Amino acid sequence: MKGLINVGNTCYFNSTLQCLLNCTPLVNYFYKSRYTGDRKAVKDFENIVNKYWKSDDNVVNPIELLKELAVWSPQFGGNYQQDSHEAFLCIIEGLHKETQSDKQIFNDSPYYKLVKDGPAKKQWEEENSSLVTHLFNGQLKVTVSDVHYETFRSIEIAPTYNTNVDALLFDFFKSETTVDTKQTIQKQIQFPPLCMTLAFKQYFKKLDIKFTETLDLSWYMAKDHNAPFKPEYQLYGIILHGGDRHGGHYISATKNLNSWYLNNDSRSSKVDLKSIDVNSIYMLFYIIKKPYL
Repeated sequence: MKGLINVGNTCYFNSTLQCLLNCTPLVNYFYKSRYTGDRKAVKDFENIVNKYWKSDDNVVNPIELLKELAVWSPQFGGNYQQDSHEAFLCIIEGLHKETQSDKQIFNDSPYYKLVKDGPAKKQWEEENSSLVTHLFNGQLKVTVSDVHYETFRSIEIAPTYNTNVDALLFDFFKSETTVDTKQTIQKQIQFPPLCMTLAFKQYFKKLDIKFTETLDLSWYMAKDHNAPFKPEYQLYGIILHGGDRHGGHYISATKNLNSWYLNNDSRSSKVDLKSIDVNSIYMLFYIIKKPYL
């Protein structure tokens, strides 16, 4: 595994990029040179993939992709501390916009192969198909007085007590009653993403979040869901944050083959997953066990 150079308070970016560079279907797309467009940002990401996985260097400089991140969202310009979850969303939104012309992705999407016409498909089509929608988009079915659908690229949770991932997801999906209208809100998964990302916002007080290497979302699926696969996931990436909202440091842990690696900017070394500090968990990255790709 390779390290990534910190070019000035960019640990948030490096930790996010490490996880994306270990997302197998995303990397394979670029590693196999499937992208045929000429968008500079996508070419920069492809160059990072090639340097990371094909070069003999122990450290990679991600500065060109970081510059594109600042183009996509000016808040990432300058050497300021930033949020890794926001960086993740910005990177994949940028890739989404730049890979919409690849019709092969559109044709291969499991969503379009299986979902029939109706409100769910109409909502899904509000976003043009891309590499990102193919890999990272999921869809929620939200029932209040009626039913509507929402796409998502990550599930964001604000923990309030020491707990585990399963308990947090149970709280996220359980029925809620609004205070003013007394209406019941029910969220269920209509279509699970191939790559599931969970983000835990905990700046003010660090809490223990215990996790396992597998995640099963079967309990939270809508009865009329459209998934061609079981929503069972395998963990491949973790972002850890030490500090608070005023300052801190991000590192990541990623899985390659059967080994885990701890990535701290330019340094990367093998690590025992059991030694990961559950008090620092910020994001978890999962991939479907039996991908429909």
